[in-house]
Amino acid sequence: DETLELLLYQSAYRRHRRGSFLIQSEFPRLSRPQTLLRDIDKTAIIGDNLSLDTSSTISANVVIGNDVVIDAGVFIGPGCVVEDNVYIGKNTLLSANVTLCHSVHVGKNIIFHPGVVIGAD
Repeated sequence: DETLELLLYQSAYRRHRRGSFLIQSEFPRLSRPQTLLRDIDKTAIIGDNLSLDTSSTISANVVIGNDVVIDAGVFIGPGCVVEDNVYIGKNTLLSANVTLCHSVHVGKNIIFHPGVVIGAD
C-alpha cells in the first residue's frame, strides 16, 4: 500500500502564494521535516499539483483530483469529491458528500449543503 505522506520536506514544496503550498505527489526522503499539515485527514486521497492554503481543512475520505486550488479558510467535509482543475475560493464550506466536477470555479464565502453536485450534466 502506498500512503500519501503529509510531511512536506524542504525540497518537496515551494511557495505558491502567500500562505499556500504546492503539494507534490511524491516526497523525497530527507532527514528533517519542515511542516506538518495537520488539517488533512490521513484517509484523504490527494491528486497531483494541489495548491492548498495552510488555513484550510480536508476531512476524512475526501478525494481531490489533479491541479486543484483551495484558497484560505476552506473546509471540505467528509466524503467530498473535488475533480480535476477545480478552484475553491476563500471561506467556502463543502458539507458532507459534495461533488465538484471537472473545471468548476467556486467563488468565496459559498456554502454547499450535503450531497450537492456542481458541474454535472
